[in-house]
Amino acid sequence: MNSKSIVTDEKSQKVFHSLQKMDKLKHDIVTLKTVIHLKNSTSEIEAGVTASDMLEQLKLERKMIEDL
Repeated sequence: MNSKSIVTDEKSQKVFHSLQKMDKLKHDIVTLKTVIHLKNSTSEIEAGVTASDMLEQLKLERKMIEDL
């Protein structure tokens, strides 16, 4: 209002560091989700059945039961 900036160098640095942390966190989350997906789609729970297969079977069974 009085032509003074409300953004100080300290605030600017805090925002910049927070944005850097958020960007790193997003990268870590993407990496983690990729690894989890790979593990779920390749590791077998039972002979010939992966975690992804089992999850899909459970979803289908639940849907069938809900439709009864």
